[in-house]
Amino acid sequence: MNTILYKIILLSLLVSTLTWFPSNLIKAGTDCPQNTVFGQPPHYPENQSTEAKSDEDGTWEPGILYENFSGVSTITGIHFWGFNAYVDYGVFPCFENPMTFEICFYIDSLNRPGRQVAGYTLVIAGDPTGIFYYNDFELMEYDTELPLVALSDGWVSIMAKGGPSCWFFWLSSRSGMDSISIKYGVGTTYYSNDFAFCLLSETSCCHGFTGNTDCSPDEAPDISDITRLIDFLYLSHDPLCCLEEADVDASGGDPDISDITRLIDFLYLSHNPLPDCP
Repeated sequence: MNTILYKIILLSLLVSTLTWFPSNLIKAGTDCPQNTVFGQPPHYPENQSTEAKSDEDGTWEPGILYENFSGVSTITGIHFWGFNAYVDYGVFPCFENPMTFEICFYIDSLNRPGRQVAGYTLVIAGDPTGIFYYNDFELMEYDTELPLVALSDGWVSIMAKGGPSCWFFWLSSRSGMDSISIKYGVGTTYYSNDFAFCLLSETSCCHGFTGNTDCSPDEAPDISDITRLIDFLYLSHDPLCCLEEADVDASGGDPDISDITRLIDFLYLSHNPLPDCP
């Protein structure tokens, strides 16, 4: 590797990363866990986000929201984000924690939710993130284990079953798969965006080859993966979504500067293939 060229590229990446922060800094409580096999993390308050009620209460915009996913084998947990609110001549914050949810999985049928293959009613305690939307609505982070679901691609629905005066609003994702989601209620509503959730598995979170340090759905390493490593090592230190992906050089150790070097080499210099996942 040309040492001078490498140093120039690394310096320019560091400068661009530092100007990129803090407006796009990965905020605590808004990233997928390490054992994520499919992830769509939530929008930040300063971004243009969408939220949709997904609640069994039928007094205002009743219905259940469905999101699709692909590229997994087994599912043993789910992580998702949203906030509590109710509508009464205006939208107001409320607080119900823990909250009862019905989480169901479906096969895909012509790009729509098909036959249900699993369903669970669970009481889940949300973690307040300290991040507020529209000044008043605090983002809640929910996480739960699930009995094993064997489904490589399909749909998931998350519906709250709380009281009549505090509803669950599912928040949109800043990094989704295909900008398609569906709500069935009084008629059918199609959303041209994705909603925030992560599917978890006890199996390896690394797929194909290393380098997808931000666990993006397309699995292709790019500049955002270098940025994520720099953030983890030198800035926010927020946990990575998959340590195996971040061990870019397959050293078997914790991520370090050599993994950033290996990604830069792959993307901008030699383009030598990255190591296979362990």
